[in-house]
Amino acid sequence: MPTSHETIELSGAVSAGDVSVVICAYTLDRQQDLVAAIESVLNQEVAVRELIVVIDYNDELLAWVKDRYPTLIVVPNSGTQG
Repeated sequence: MPTSHETIELSGAVSAGDVSVVICAYTLDRQQDLVAAIESVLNQEVAVRELIVVIDYNDELLAWVKDRYPTLIVVPNSGTQG
């Protein structure tokens, strides 16, 4: 597995339909940044396969994103908080 400083060699062409985007968020204080990130992905000329928004331990933010973007995959972080 490569580290953050290594590159990965791909054996073939990668198209946008092969790409998933994951955006993580945890606070309503950065709500406009989250909207900008989501809208940026949604407005790309070539659509990605899926956009997943993960909300870290914030039920209010989770409900807000699900309400504003009902077609997205929006999930709570179910891992141990730390």
